[in-house]
Amino acid sequence: MSPDSYIASIGTTLAPFAPTGWLPCNGQTLQINAYQPLYSLIGNRYGGSPTDGTFMLPAFNPDGKPDKDGRLVVICVNGIYPARP
Repeated sequence: MSPDSYIASIGTTLAPFAPTGWLPCNGQTLQINAYQPLYSLIGNRYGGSPTDGTFMLPAFNPDGKPDKDGRLVVICVNGIYPARP
């Protein structure tokens, strides 16, 4: 997990926690104003409500814990904003 990763990139770690700048993909609800760059890329694709000012992360590890093989799926929330081609 590099600090040079693109915001909204998905990664997998064998650590039981998300590294700095990443969040676990556990379906949690986030505030749009706290994660504006990420929201601008994924929007409300996974849930939430723009009128409530919320959006949700994908739920690859719904309980927020690594899967049976020890993998935790994470999403980059603090990195490089990807440029459009």
